[in-house]
Amino acid sequence: MIDCQTVKGGLAKLEKLVNTYCIKGTSWPIICRVRLPINSDVTQWPSWLAAQSVVPQLFWQQREHKLTVAALDSADTLKDRGLVSQLNARVEQRLACPVIGDGTPKYWGGAGFDQAQIWQDFPGALFFLPSLSLEAQGGQQHLVFQTYLTHAEQWPIKQQALRKLVSCLCWTMQEQASLPRYVHLHDEPNAKRWQQQVRASLAAIKKGQCDKVVLSRRRRLIFNQQVTPWQLLAMWQASQQHLNYPFCLSLRPGEGFVGCSPEQLFSLDNKELTTEALAGSMAKHADPERDIQYSNALFESTKLQQENQWVVKFIQQQLALLVSQQTLGPLSVKTLPYIHHLFQPIKAQLLPSTSVADILTALHPTPAVKGFPAAAAEQMISQLETYPRGWYAGVLGFWSRNQAEFCVTIRSAHVHRKANNRCGDKSTQPEQSYHYLVDLFSGAGLVDGSVASQEWQELDQKLSQFMEYMQHAATDNAIAQF
Repeated sequence: MIDCQTVKGGLAKLEKLVNTYCIKGTSWPIICRVRLPINSDVTQWPSWLAAQSVVPQLFWQQREHKLTVAALDSADTLKDRGLVSQLNARVEQRLACPVIGDGTPKYWGGAGFDQAQIWQDFPGALFFLPSLSLEAQGGQQHLVFQTYLTHAEQWPIKQQALRKLVSCLCWTMQEQASLPRYVHLHDEPNAKRWQQQVRASLAAIKKGQCDKVVLSRRRRLIFNQQVTPWQLLAMWQASQQHLNYPFCLSLRPGEGFVGCSPEQLFSLDNKELTTEALAGSMAKHADPERDIQYSNALFESTKLQQENQWVVKFIQQQLALLVSQQTLGPLSVKTLPYIHHLFQPIKAQLLPSTSVADILTALHPTPAVKGFPAAAAEQMISQLETYPRGWYAGVLGFWSRNQAEFCVTIRSAHVHRKANNRCGDKSTQPEQSYHYLVDLFSGAGLVDGSVASQEWQELDQKLSQFMEYMQHAATDNAIAQF
């Protein structure tokens, strides 16, 4: 990994750059950044982040591994409880600032599924410019320092904060501890309630109120010992195929949002847009010959193809006024360790006036995670689901002046803690004063002809790989639900 001297050298280079500009500079605000080449083991970057006490912390890897980032601390944070479109415009304004130094800055972050359904520790939307990051792209690795300044008088305060950040860095990485045993498992909804929700959804579809609605299920695992999102990320990375986006965003030490998503919302490179429809699923079969039949059945199912085409139709409609042309790729099957998905790529050329903010606002959330039409599906979800989705089925990624990429945050978990008021004196037993919660999420698209038991099985299938790794930690002990 990187060493103390390399980091101190990077900070000294940034300080020299800013001090020079503060004497000569006439344009504010500015972003100042420096890059130093490094050579380190990318697989150790999550462990390096896990050893730090400073937040925010972010690990994100592009699914073809063309870009990997480990980001720490914030030089500039933009967040909003609900007005994501306004927040997007503010990020665009930041990226229009003069950049002093090396390379192009990226703002990292994303948004939840619905800004009316947020988690306590996550705002509706958040983007930040990392103070310190490790970046691997195009076969090169860099250590990056950045700061955002609105005026010269701000620099001494930010300089002091950066020096404190460097002094607080931990240079000794410990091996990730194995996951402890969970003491309770709770599905919301349970199987009986799921049957009721599906019946209500299908009745609305029959009446023509909507064509498709995506309902989710939360599986809560409760632990008496600490569990961190970095432990889950390590487990996920060890078990997933490479065509996924592993990610972890921590806004509070020891807690965070983690996942390994197969789905891209969009990628943008100099006005060339790539997006996709990933909807319509079939569980894999253990027998290879039967599994081929299962995969082929995706092309033979009118129901599953219709489910995919609603996503395609939505994307094409939303992009119609933002692009000059669209190209629809061939329909194929994307195979993951436990499930097959129908997959169709879409490419488009953005109009000169179209921004990343326009695309993000237009496409999120797609019918693959909400339903179709959007307004009717949203109303069904709010009526039937009893917990906030938060950042599940949200988006996470980056954008810069000429590039952007976001994944859809499915196959994900929210790791957090809840005070345990039964444990007595918290000051003498701090490790026993909390229950640690891992909320796993999965979703299923309901259309005319959906069968509740089959959709429940699909939800199980999407959770199965994670649960396979968790089974060894199961115990018959249970604690009271709260």
